[in-house]
Amino acid sequence: MTSIALAALEKGDMMETAIIIRRAKKGDLEKIVENWKGLYEHHNKFEDIAYKRKANSTNLYRRYLKKQMSTSKAAIFVATKGQYMVGHIMVRLNMLPPIFVYNKEGYVDEIFVRQGFRGKGVGTRLLGFAKKWAQKKRLDWFGLTCHVKNKKALRVYRNFGLRGFQFKLVRKL
Repeated sequence: MTSIALAALEKGDMMETAIIIRRAKKGDLEKIVENWKGLYEHHNKFEDIAYKRKANSTNLYRRYLKKQMSTSKAAIFVATKGQYMVGHIMVRLNMLPPIFVYNKEGYVDEIFVRQGFRGKGVGTRLLGFAKKWAQKKRLDWFGLTCHVKNKKALRVYRNFGLRGFQFKLVRKL
């Protein structure tokens, strides 16, 4: 997608079409990679050290995506408007230690919505598809992590029904 077309799309200057949420296909791979780059640019606003990428991170991510697309233990859903991908979500099975009664979690690895589409319900709809996937898999929990400075995303997640459960503390070594 050209930057001009994307800018027009995000401003709403293009023909009104519905945003469709669907399961990702192999042909979506490169568009998801482009979204991922935007995701990490967004995260770097909050924390530049924790999200520092390796030199070959794009190829590593591409390989990771292919693996997640080919397993029954993960799902990727995309939000499209016409031919453009405006967001995506990746959810996977995360097993907690077997000592817990409820030890199967549907964990959202990442969720991204392009700037011009935030605040329009796209993220909430993506979360709904990921949650439904987790329910079909008969998982016990549904959750994600979010940077504490990402107030808008935290509001979306809380409105979706997620609640604070743990507080992760970190220190660079």
